[in-house]
Amino acid sequence: MIFIYHARSGPKKCLQDDFITHSEDTLFRGTFCGAIAGILKDSIDYIFYAVNTEGVFFWSFASVIAFGKLPKGLFPDIFGLTLEIIFSAFLGFIYAGVTKKIKTRHYLINGIFFGSMVWFLIRAAIVGYKINELKTVGIPVRPFITWFLSLVYGITLAWLERKLSPKTS
Repeated sequence: MIFIYHARSGPKKCLQDDFITHSEDTLFRGTFCGAIAGILKDSIDYIFYAVNTEGVFFWSFASVIAFGKLPKGLFPDIFGLTLEIIFSAFLGFIYAGVTKKIKTRHYLINGIFFGSMVWFLIRAAIVGYKINELKTVGIPVRPFITWFLSLVYGITLAWLERKLSPKTS
């Protein structure tokens, strides 16, 4: 058993299994779902990279922001991956906060829209700020792969958040 402190009702006893699924803290649940969706997205990104062996990983974006250059070696790759998962968790936090009051049966459309919007904003930042390390000039298929991965992230995030949210009648 663990105790959860709820702002209105004080500490509550809660089984560990029920900690995520029955959590009334929407933003925590969004952060958790964002991290899980980010791990899935990065796993699929690694498969695309292994098959194609061109382009950069999603976590290379985080490494370029942190180090100012593409990662070379194991430590920068692991550090970039960690930063990317933290960023994915933060995006889950934002998603949960934005969709908190939206009651719709079409939650997957929200996820598709959110994933596409995040992809577009990141792509616009790369082009707008002229981050040459992340431009995919010689690799025309890479923007479509990153867009697809962003859709996977958005759909997974929306699905997980919906499945783990408490059922209300």
